[in-house]
Amino acid sequence: MSATHVFSVEADGRLLPMGADLSEEQRAALDLDHNVVVTAGAGSGKTRTLSRRVLRILAEFAWNRVQNDDLSGRGPRNLLVSTFTERAAAELQERVRLELLAGVRELKAREQELASHPKLNPILVASFLTQLDRYRQE
Repeated sequence: MSATHVFSVEADGRLLPMGADLSEEQRAALDLDHNVVVTAGAGSGKTRTLSRRVLRILAEFAWNRVQNDDLSGRGPRNLLVSTFTERAAAELQERVRLELLAGVRELKAREQELASHPKLNPILVASFLTQLDRYRQE
């Protein structure tokens, strides 16, 4: 498996997708404290940036659900992402699905490593993985 992971352990102990493969401007779009509008030319990485942001939002929903027993029902059906064309929307939806699948596979492969991480509770990691897998199926 590659040394680059989709998920990393944040300073506060949350397990969230990172943006190591994104530019500085693209990583700024991962800040969930703000709404974003992504505009750029063809082939500039808009879909990759938005799909990683959506994945990060889903991971945040899942983490809050298992960490805080947040049963607010927030999840994939509570997101609104707007694109200019149906083709772009379909591409973004497929990219998110594939990244979520890759993330779930990565976390399953790293489960033992993450379970021994000093900032992570192994039970929360397993619950988080289960919640992400549910989102993947929605």
